[in-house]
Amino acid sequence: MVSFERIDPNNQKRKISLLKRIGGGGAADIFKIKEFPDEVAKIYRNQHELASYEQKVNIMLKNKPDLPDFIDPKSKKNYPLAAWPKALIKKGSFKGFSMPKISLTESTTMQRILQSSMRRKTGLNETLLYRLAVARNLCALVSKLNQKHYYLIDLKPLNLQVYKTNGNIVLLDCDGISIMEKSSGFSGSQVTTEYTPAENFGKKAEDFDENRCQKQERFALAVIIFQLLNNGLHPFTFKANDTKYAQGGIVENIKSKRYAYDGKQHIWGVPNPQSILLSFTDEMISMFNAAFTTSSRPSADQWFSELDKFVSSKNKNHFRCKNNENHFDFGKGCGECNKSLNAPVLLRSIGAPNSSNQDILLSSIIKKRTPSFILTLVALVVGSLLILGSNP
Repeated sequence: MVSFERIDPNNQKRKISLLKRIGGGGAADIFKIKEFPDEVAKIYRNQHELASYEQKVNIMLKNKPDLPDFIDPKSKKNYPLAAWPKALIKKGSFKGFSMPKISLTESTTMQRILQSSMRRKTGLNETLLYRLAVARNLCALVSKLNQKHYYLIDLKPLNLQVYKTNGNIVLLDCDGISIMEKSSGFSGSQVTTEYTPAENFGKKAEDFDENRCQKQERFALAVIIFQLLNNGLHPFTFKANDTKYAQGGIVENIKSKRYAYDGKQHIWGVPNPQSILLSFTDEMISMFNAAFTTSSRPSADQWFSELDKFVSSKNKNHFRCKNNENHFDFGKGCGECNKSLNAPVLLRSIGAPNSSNQDILLSSIIKKRTPSFILTLVALVVGSLLILGSNP
């Protein structure tokens, strides 16, 4: 065991011993702490960046956001919402910090919640109401951070943990956030292109000012909400009208501002037929349009207000689908159940059928008809052949 010194914000010092390594990443290792079983230690590897890390962690200790632990009303168990620094860890000089121990067995990455196949495979909650609560809780977390001028510029599902039972968000990589205080600023070092707005492409994350941090975070937040409510679909994926629009992928679509779900006709494509966006409230659709077609994007507070209408409703059964308890009716009918009803609209938008898509149209008609219709169709074809055969 290696001995270190733990120094809390009140300058109270305590000798501690680090036990076995339980995790880590490119910048640091995570260890258990013998004297503090509810905490873990994050020890940095790169000695050349320790001064910068120390300054940033000190700011976070002195300016902690209002993120109290979630207390389960039944079990009374505490669930930390962020691995926020609790104390400095030194061995002569700064080496890292201690933070709350997060139960990875009671939480899962948000990535696993997005798609129905993964939810079924891992036994996670499959209701859309649960994902609404997850989205609402994410907005609450982001709002609390923004109040202290903290920004999650690398916001994405893989960076977020979700408690399986209550849907609360757990922020793990807290020291990777951007701090935009007036006295001192620390921008994050990286962003993810699939969650980056067009105006931030070509800009270095280290050079982001508060305005760019806000634009980055709000865009990423809207993408995640879209994915949570739309079964994992990214808002910049669509059904391409031409192969040349299907080759660039999500990043090229973001750069070219190809958002297909704004209710307008586009030469490059139409909405993915698996999308249930049209079943969302008009306000939600309008907010998505603003997030993906303008730079005046909704804030976390605005998203929270809209989503909370359903999560906090006393009459949640009013919004449940009558056919499937996992589905949800925002007031326009169940989006999942109405997917099949949207197919004819998409087919009509293709235009006049040619020799290649006549087979597709015929196939789709036959699939939706009863066996009697098929027999009638076969009889007509056979009859036609007999008539042709009887003619000299």
